[in-house]
Amino acid sequence: MLDVPYGTQVEGAAWHSAVKTHLYVGRALPAHLQPYAPGPYTLGRFIENTLNPDDPTPAPEPTDALEPRRIQFEAADAIAARAEAGGRLFLLADEPGVGKTISAVLGATAVGSLRGAQRVLVVADRPAAITIGHWCRTITALGDGGLEWVVITWDRLEKVKDHTWDVIIATRRTRCGAPRPSGGSSGRGSRGTPRRTTRRRSSSRRRRHPGTRRSSCRTSRRPTPRSWARR
Repeated sequence: MLDVPYGTQVEGAAWHSAVKTHLYVGRALPAHLQPYAPGPYTLGRFIENTLNPDDPTPAPEPTDALEPRRIQFEAADAIAARAEAGGRLFLLADEPGVGKTISAVLGATAVGSLRGAQRVLVVADRPAAITIGHWCRTITALGDGGLEWVVITWDRLEKVKDHTWDVIIATRRTRCGAPRPSGGSSGRGSRGTPRRTTRRRSSSRRRRHPGTRRSSCRTSRRPTPRSWARR
C-alpha cells in the first residue's frame, strides 16, 4: 500500500480499483517508493496489513515522548468509569490546550482493556495533513495498548464502514460564541459567507452648505453587535 498524492504519477505504483489505492507488489519496497510507505496507525497501514494477514507490519514501540498530566489521567479515568458502568458514549469537552488527544488515547486504551477490544477507529477533523499526523504521533508516544488503531478523517468513512470497530473516537472542532441573529440581519449570506453591506445616502439628509469645507479627518465607526442586530 502506498500513500501517493492525488494526481501524482510514480513509477512502480499501480492503482488498483478494487481497494481504491496505489499498491506495489514485491518482496521489498524499492528505495524511490519508501517516501510513500504508509505510517503507523494510518488507513494505508491498515489496508496493507489487511492484504498481508500472514506478514503484517508490526506497530512501533512506545517512544515515551509525552508525559501525561494529572488532569489527563483524571479524564481517562472518567472515560473508563463510564464504560465500566455500561455507558456507550462519553463527551470529552475540555478547554483548548488541556490535552484532549492524550486523554482520549488513554481513555480508549482503558476501555479496550475493560471490554477486550481489538480495534480502535479515530475519526479526526480536517485538515488531514495536520490532524492525522498529530493523532498517530500521540498514539506512538503513549503506546497502542495492544490495540489496532486506525486514524482517518470524516471524508474517508466509506473506506472503513465494512470493518468492525470496538472503540470509536470521533473528534469535531466547534466554535463557541454569541448566537447569530436570525434572518437577513446576521450579516451573512445564505451559505454562511460574509455579506457586504452598504449604506445609501438618504435624499432627506440636510445638504452641506456650499461655503463650508468637509473635514479631512474621518472616523470610521463599526457597528456594535447590538446595533448590528437592530438593522
